Amino acid sequence: MKAAEMGGQTFIWKRVNAITDHFSLQSGDRALALLKIGGLHGVVARLTSEDLALAFVVEGIADRYINVRDSTTGATLAFYERGRRGVGGKLQLADGGRLDWMRLASWRPAIRRNPDGFWRPDYVLADTSGRPLVRFGLDGTILCSARARWDMDKPPLELLVVLALGWILIMLAAA
Repeated sequence: MKAAEMGGQTFIWKRVNAITDHFSLQSGDRALALLKIGGLHGVVARLTSEDLALAFVVEGIADRYINVRDSTTGATLAFYERGRRGVGGKLQLADGGRLDWMRLASWRPAIRRNPDGFWRPDYVLADTSGRPLVRFGLDGTILCSARARWDMDKPPLELLVVLALGWILIMLAAA
């Protein structure tokens, strides 16, 4: 699905350098946050922005859960539970909102053809009725639905958590 069809905002995760797994979240020419994937003691990633520092911590048997915590206070801001087969999962936000993580299968019309000519899946975070709100491409592009609008002067915590967690899940699946 193209950005015009989604009717919302477009973001992209850009690798900062070729050696490390550090990515910058871009909206147009503006850098919104820095995501560093990898860490010690269960911390799978860290996200920093102007006034925010988050830690993404894996927990549970076979790292089934990801707990998103404020790095300064330790408060839980979101909680992700991977599905039993590892393909999907549920994201519970601190404000009570719930989103579903899904991989769109290759037979669905939502799959787009990349320039190399190979089919590739997209991943989405959808509302509880299954309507996609945020679509993640394997190339780092993120398309947000018109139903998911955010003010870009100060990106809200919810937006940064959703965009970072989606990219972390894609990177973990590729590893």
